This record gives sequence, structure tokens and C-alpha cells, in this order.
Amino acid sequence: MFDFFKRKNSGDNGSPKKEAAQSDKTTQEVLRSFMDSLLPDAVDTLLFRASMAGADDGSFSGFERYAARLLTEADGGRLRSVAVKSPLDLRWLNSTGMFWTNFNGQEVGEEGRRLVLRTESALSRLALVAQKMEQESGSRSVGSFTEAQLSAFDDEALRSVADAAGEFFNCSQESNDLLSFHGVTGERGGNWDLSTRFAKAAESVVLPYRLEYRFIADAQTSTISVKISLPCPEDFPHSRFDAAEGKWVDCTAELAAQAAAYALRLVVLVAACAFGCSIGISRVVVTGYDGSLEGTPLISMDFARMAFSLTALEAAKDGRLKGRPGAPQPAQLLGLLHCSNQAVQLGEDGRLQPIEPLEVELSVPAAPLTDDTRELPEELQGLFQATRACELDVISPQDQELLARYRAIMDERDDSLLLAAAQLEEIVAQTKEADDARLAQAREASAAPDKVKLLYCENVFCRFLTSLANPDPAVRFCRMSDVGYGARSALVDINRDMGDSESAESLCQEMLELAPTSTSPYMDLINTYANQENYEAVVEVCKKALEFAVVRSDISLLYYRLGYAFWRTGQYVPALAAYDRVAKDSPFASAMEDERNGVLNDMGGAPDGGYDGPAALRLAGVPLPPTDAAEHLVALAAITLCDKGFPAAAAPAATALGMFERNDILEATAASLKAWVAQ
Repeated sequence: MFDFFKRKNSGDNGSPKKEAAQSDKTTQEVLRSFMDSLLPDAVDTLLFRASMAGADDGSFSGFERYAARLLTEADGGRLRSVAVKSPLDLRWLNSTGMFWTNFNGQEVGEEGRRLVLRTESALSRLALVAQKMEQESGSRSVGSFTEAQLSAFDDEALRSVADAAGEFFNCSQESNDLLSFHGVTGERGGNWDLSTRFAKAAESVVLPYRLEYRFIADAQTSTISVKISLPCPEDFPHSRFDAAEGKWVDCTAELAAQAAAYALRLVVLVAACAFGCSIGISRVVVTGYDGSLEGTPLISMDFARMAFSLTALEAAKDGRLKGRPGAPQPAQLLGLLHCSNQAVQLGEDGRLQPIEPLEVELSVPAAPLTDDTRELPEELQGLFQATRACELDVISPQDQELLARYRAIMDERDDSLLLAAAQLEEIVAQTKEADDARLAQAREASAAPDKVKLLYCENVFCRFLTSLANPDPAVRFCRMSDVGYGARSALVDINRDMGDSESAESLCQEMLELAPTSTSPYMDLINTYANQENYEAVVEVCKKALEFAVVRSDISLLYYRLGYAFWRTGQYVPALAAYDRVAKDSPFASAMEDERNGVLNDMGGAPDGGYDGPAALRLAGVPLPPTDAAEHLVALAAITLCDKGFPAAAAPAATALGMFERNDILEATAASLKAWVAQ
């Protein structure tokens, strides 16, 4: 790493310099430079420039010097060792003005993850400093303040994280634009309303450190419980300019106290966000974990609404919670909070000690869906063709030994198709016997036994769409063996490879009865018809499959196959329209472009005057997924099941809704619903 401090000599004494060649760059340009090239290169470039700049070099501004200081303290020069394991995609968020790094946490490991987040937070702190510079001077010039002055701005930003608590606390009377989707409206003050309001607040807070969070809202007990990540002590400033002494001072001895003080302020801000979701929320519990939500619990605080508003919130609003510059003093801050109950212990150096989180009793069960035997709301039972919540489960583990056997067969499939086919037939027979036994048991317990059917769903979203395939509200389902279904699908491929299209097609039709809302049986049938060059049939199967498609990758795949089938049947404009709806980042985007060019070549060029793609598809009888009916059912599942206290059932639907709307707040809500059940 480049140690630029060695070149600074006496350093910045806080006085404005008479710079011979003052840079005319702006803070925005400096910050944007970290995204203009690979992040390790951008960091090393700045650190190298810092190492070459003398203390009085006016071409290297105070802002750039402070940036180099923060990145050095964050150990940003080591980023390259992490970037070789996972790409680091740095983003500057429009919503908050802070930075966010996209990377694969599993590939880089915990040490690499913390290094990335330290660097990310250094850049976010710089963004806050830049905002303060513009507020103070009305200028974005990098040379408008000295490095020493920027140290004071940074310290103030870190102490001010709870300043917005009053604003968030008073948000409950604002309208919630996430309360209604696709003809479904949640209850005002209900779980969905509370959840989306809190997620919206949490996504909009402006913080120098990344906030990871999960929460559960329980309208029945008027409680919101939140888990948050806390930045580690080493993430905080290692040095600070002491104006009284006129020099830079080492403050590594204060790191633990700085982290504890920040944690206390952050807890107050998060609690304010939760109370601000509704005037009906009377209790908020916030628990903080070291470094990540999987870290050691360090703080757990239980706030009552009135006590919070009269003590902790007032301390945030009048500045007492901000404290004095350069003085973390977590013990004094803790005395301002007045919790109903708390689990907090400070060491001699101010370090937060490990604790046992406070227990929170809620009416919302944390049981996995497969164990939730409660009856669904009556108005949903017919729509989702399920009486109890557990009947919606389609992903809990089944026979793992049988699954391992199936995978072993597939690994050796190409060695002998006949042997693999015989082994798969055995699995089909074995699972069919077990499926038939479960089906008989389910029918015996049903008031309408002839209405109970076997069902396979390739993902959790398919389960909510069954009434689109069979609208009879009396129908109920018994989950079939996933391995049994997989064996059938594998047999389709083998039969097709062996030239037995008749058997392949027969199996496909059987699978469509078992999995009417999944894409996989339609794709098996599409491949079978395509193998026979029966592209008219491919078109019809694609149309049917698109009625149920909600996953982006499935939709792209179906449109890709549909485009080719239209091309081969001479329907050129619908072919172009289908190809146009294939996602540009899909694995077959390149092949799609080649085929699309083939269509244009056969047409002799693009149609005169262009074409209306969606209109061309509608005219050809092609759905534009997700369809209105599918979106309505998914929204109904997400919103109503959440309101009625079924988080495990609502979570996958909320995930799908987030995908439909491409909305981070909905995705955060879904993640929290899922995490509550997985805890």
C-alpha cells in the first residue's frame, strides 16, 4: 500500500494554503472517478498521487488528501486481492447519495467482505463531507477547505446520524404508496402497511456505513422488532485533526468507543423509523449485531413509545445525542435513552460487549410454512386452493437419499441411456407409489375427495397461480415427489434422444397435468415438438406457458423459443416482437440476436414504418406476462397473507411482487418476512 503520510512531513495544520496551482476539480468529479475505472485501480491511483504530493503541493487538494487518508485507514490498497475473487461493482445511489458495492460475499470471505465495506464506508463518508462543503461554501471545489477542516466535517457527520430521528418519527400520517398493487389494498395500520413503511424508511436513511436489517411488524401487538448490523470499531476514523493542539492526533484508542456511540445513535434512528410507521406502534425492539446480521449480538433495546418520544427522541432533536466533537462518550449517550428494557454492556474502553438479545413475544408465528397448520383466511382458500397454510409449501426438503440417487443416475446418464432410463423408471414407480398413498390419505380427510389432486411446482410462485389453470375453488392439492417429477422430465429427454417422440410427448402431457403452472413441462413439450419440427404446435405451447410465467428468466426463455417458432412458420413481425422481449442479459441473448437478424434477412429488412411489438403479439394471441390475473393473485398473496399474520406464506409472493415492480423496498420487505421464519 502507498503510505502517503510519509510524504506529508509536518502535515496540514488547518490553515488555508496559498496554492500555486489550485485544482479546479469538483468533489463530484473526484467521487465519480471511483466508478470510472475498476475500483482497486481508482483507489490505488489516488493513493499513488497522494504519495507523490508534497505537503504544500496545491495541485493536490484538501479533499483529495482527506480521501487518501480515509482510504489508507480503510486499508483500501488491499482491495485488489479481493477483486480477483469477485467483481466489485461500485454504485453511487441516487436515493441517498451514498455508495454501495455489489460483490459476492461468499467468494471473498468474511475478511474480504469487511475490507470492501470499510472502503465503501470511506467513500460514503467522503460523500457526506462533500455535501457539508457545499452547504458551508456554496461551492463544490475540491480546494474550498483544508484537509483539517474536512476532518471536523467528517466527525460531525458521524455524530449526526440520529439527527433525522424526529423527521422519521412523524411520518405516520403520510400516505403509503406501497399499500396497493394490482387491485389489492392492504389494511391501513396492518402488517403490510407497517412493513412497507419501515422498509421505505430504512432504505432512505442517509448513513456513512452500510445498514443491513431485518424486521417483523406485528400490528396485533403494536410491535416492530428490528435486527440491524453495526459497523466494526476498525471502520471508524483512526486519526483526527485536533484544532486546539493544531495537529493530527492518533485516535485508535477511541475506536471501540466511537463504534459504541455510533451504535447507540443508530438504534435511536431505527427506533424512530419504526415508531413513525404508525401512531399505533407502541413498542419497538432493536437489536444490533457486530459487522453483519450473522455477527455477535452487542446491543438490544426495548423502547416504549411515550418514554422514547420524551427522552431519546428529544435528545436527538436538541443535539444532546450528537455529543461533543472528538468525544465518543457512549456511557453518557446511553444514559439519555431510557429504555423499558435493555441488554447493553460497555467495557472499560467503551467497547460493546456480547449480550443475549431481548426476547420478543409476537402474535406473528415464526414457524416454517410446512409446519404452519393454521387455516388460511376463508376468502383466500378458494383462490389459492388450499385450506391450511402448510398446503402452500412446495419447497421444503423431501427424500434426500432418493435425491442423491437421482443425481447419481443423471451424472452417469450419457454412459448408457437405456440403463439410465431403466433406473429412472424405477424412481418413477417408487415415488408414484408413495404419492398415491399420500393422495389417498388426503382424499380420505377431504370433504370433496374427488377434488384433491397431485401437484408439482418448480418454484414457490407457481403455487399461487393454480386457480388460473383450474378455477374450481373446491380443488385442493397434495404435493407430489419432486424427485419423481424430475425423473419424468429426465425420461422425456432420454426418449427424445432415442427417437421415441411418442413416449416423450405422452410423458409431457402427464407432467402438464401434474404441474400446470410450472414452465418446465411446457419447455419439455416445446423441445419435443421442436425436435419434430412441429413449430405450429410450439407456438401454441408457448402461448399457454406464458399465461403462468412470472419469473424473468422463464419469460425470456419462452419468448426466445416463441420467436424461433414464429420465424419458422413465416410469421415474421410476431417473431421480431417475441425476440424483442428477450432480456438483453439472458444467456441466449446472443443467439437471439443472430436469429432476429435472420428474420430481418428473410423479410428483406425491417417493416416500413416499424411495428408495434406488443400489439403484434396480442393480435397473434400471445400473452404479455406477467399477466394481470397472475399479478393480482401474487399481490393478493403478498399483501393479504402478510396482513393476516402468515409471513412464511407471504414472503415468496412479496418477492415476486418486488420482481414485478422492480422495487427495492418490496424486496427488502420480502427478505424480512423470509428471515423472520428462518430465524
